[in-house]
Amino acid sequence: MGETITREYQYLYFYVDGNKKIPVVSGATRDLNLAVFPEKEIVGKIMNDFNIRTDLFVWIDGTEFLVKTN
Repeated sequence: MGETITREYQYLYFYVDGNKKIPVVSGATRDLNLAVFPEKEIVGKIMNDFNIRTDLFVWIDGTEFLVKTN
């Protein structure tokens, strides 16, 4: 019988200020889709709560993805 292997992926949302990456939210998930394509309301809340005026990225296991551009 086959065994399903589930893995948790670590993620970190961040923005870039000058040449520094500023982390804002981190966590772990088993659903990569939710980390890379979060709900619009969550992205808006992160952008507003941290007063982000630049692009928002997510880092997942060594790979960076653009989540929202300003």
